[in-house]
Amino acid sequence: MYLCHPLIEHALEVLRAGTIGDIKHVQASYVADIAQFVNPSSKGALYNLGCYPMSLTYLVLAQFLTPQELMNFEVSAFGTRGEDGNICESSASFCFSGKVNAQLHSAETYGLKHGFTVLGSKGSLTFKTNPWLPNEQNALDVEIYESSHESINVQADGDAFFYQVRAVRQAFERGETSLASPRATHQLSEGVMKLLTEWERVTKA
Repeated sequence: MYLCHPLIEHALEVLRAGTIGDIKHVQASYVADIAQFVNPSSKGALYNLGCYPMSLTYLVLAQFLTPQELMNFEVSAFGTRGEDGNICESSASFCFSGKVNAQLHSAETYGLKHGFTVLGSKGSLTFKTNPWLPNEQNALDVEIYESSHESINVQADGDAFFYQVRAVRQAFERGETSLASPRATHQLSEGVMKLLTEWERVTKA
């Protein structure tokens, strides 16, 4: 749902404009104490919460890498398992085609904390408010190394679910069978699932 919110398009516009230069690294984390509320068959933190930083990382990198480069990756990960046997916390290091690195972290047994920063050759972009639960008031920080710092407020008409419902309704009215990027496309969904399942496979827990 969050991919339908104006906050995401605004962040992508900053990146595509070259404000922070070439994308070098992504740092992303999402933790929340939700393990007691989820079905064990959901397979744990990576699919309950890790899907959010993973999907946003994929979307950001898809602006600069080809689909082939995105699927040419190496990953290593360490984590722990909960009482249900599923991964309840994991940290992963990805390298995409030897061009961009990403560090992702997720946990479902403590906290309520989000973090997403894109490091570029000239500066950085950080989501100050939760990128995965955007609402009417949202904020981005854009920093140019050793030069300037700007806080950007992104106002909206509602939360992510409001925009998701509207996007689906409009697509249906136009006779379309899928949404357009940056919303969840078939390609994005398939790519994210490939990354998540490999993250799960290599996690040493």
